[in-house]
Amino acid sequence: MALEFLTSAIARIVQHLPYYAGLGLFIWVVYSGFVWIYNVFFHPLRNFPGPMFSAASQIPHAWAGFVGDSHLYPQRLHAQYGEIVRIAPNELSFITEQAWKDIHMHRQDANGKAVKQLAKHGSIVHGDGVYSILDAPDDVHARQRKMLSHAFSDRASCAKRRSLKLRAQEPVLQSYADLVMRNLRDDARCNRPVDIVETFNFFSFDIIAFGESFKACETREEHPWFAQFANTIKFGSILAMASPLPFAPILMLPFVPFVMKRAKFVFDFTKEKVKSRIAQGDKEKLDFMALVLKHNTDDGNGITIPEIISTFEALSIAGSETTATLMSGLMWYLHTNPSVLQKLRKELRTTFDSDSSINLLKVDQLPYFQAVVQEALRMYSPIGIAVPRRTPPSGISISGEWIPGNTTVGMPHLAASWSPTNFAEPTKFAPERHLRNGERPEIYEGDKRGAMQPFSLGPRGCLGKNLANAEIKLIISRMIYNFDFEVVGGREREDWAVQKVWGLYDKKPLMLWVKERKEEN
Repeated sequence: MALEFLTSAIARIVQHLPYYAGLGLFIWVVYSGFVWIYNVFFHPLRNFPGPMFSAASQIPHAWAGFVGDSHLYPQRLHAQYGEIVRIAPNELSFITEQAWKDIHMHRQDANGKAVKQLAKHGSIVHGDGVYSILDAPDDVHARQRKMLSHAFSDRASCAKRRSLKLRAQEPVLQSYADLVMRNLRDDARCNRPVDIVETFNFFSFDIIAFGESFKACETREEHPWFAQFANTIKFGSILAMASPLPFAPILMLPFVPFVMKRAKFVFDFTKEKVKSRIAQGDKEKLDFMALVLKHNTDDGNGITIPEIISTFEALSIAGSETTATLMSGLMWYLHTNPSVLQKLRKELRTTFDSDSSINLLKVDQLPYFQAVVQEALRMYSPIGIAVPRRTPPSGISISGEWIPGNTTVGMPHLAASWSPTNFAEPTKFAPERHLRNGERPEIYEGDKRGAMQPFSLGPRGCLGKNLANAEIKLIISRMIYNFDFEVVGGREREDWAVQKVWGLYDKKPLMLWVKERKEEN
């Protein structure tokens, strides 16, 4: 009897399924219509410029992220609507110098009272129920950063010397650079092209790994951990960005186990490696983990073992991938701008008399080299999108405009750096714009260089900035000093720098012919 009743009930539901589906769709349309009308005509952000559809719905913003255009979407809107744009119902995008300070720095209000930087827009709990430094709440972030700064600060300490600059780790960086030089010489002798993106990924990943090399530079093979983590970020980003789209949570549900399986592999592997490194202590190795372990405390002010695991998991991909991205973009722009490349070659090859004489201290003193790096950071910022923040409930002034409370705000790197309101000839790769006063061409005197902050600002500014700069200086200077490169397919090939972004740049291979340097250069 019960079975007959259940069968009959299911049959009735199936029979009326089109009706229920239609009713559900009707309710969704009516509800969405009311929400869209409110967002366009009554929302506190209604008077800020931007497209009506973006003001009404999260769909345009979500779709841009879903298809990998989250870095290009605000750029297009700023080009049309100006320096402050409403890019979603409750989100504003800024590209002014002042906005960087107002959003990311501590400051004072009109009464001289200290105001903290705006709160981070959401935090993520990692494996073992802890935060990593990349997404921890402010109080947790401050505690973690204090401990990690011993490893990444330019005034880092180590086991053998109380106060030692990051340059003390230069021999480690140089050893990996030596492997890259060896590989490139092999490529030159065999007359085979090299994927420079892969080369930089191997170099950066080996340096920042968990206290031991994965031998990526040596074997020229990608470690499964790196591949799985990159895929986890990519597909996790797609799922997150697509979530506001109609019915996306239901449609995406089958893909969640796929992402979670890879995320578990990444976390378990990281946990094992970090625990193994911690067991070795801080005495034997001069690496980043040793510097953290030496200064860590167990009095509540230090960083816990689970936090170290989650943080080094995040830093290993964030620190290596972003640096490799910048170096890949730098090589692309150098080798599609021959006059810039020629100037850089001349500066390097007249300054140094041998490969072994290249070091961080001397490279720091090369003005054109520094300008080239800065221009690469402007044209191809490793983080092309904004890192969102949330305004306090009482509201706050940003770039001279009063912004209502609980509004999501951000500074998209690419949009700010490519805006003609900030830079003359914004799409031209022109290192000269970063030279000192008196050496800078007049056309670039009005550039608002403060609008370009590739490492961000304030308490959450990039912790690995000094390490990234050291890697870039050593590997790029040695490569350009020792070799001549040419883009496979020539400068007429498609624009390699046009990339998709899903959390990280989805970089295509960049194939270069490599030859030993010509002495006449």
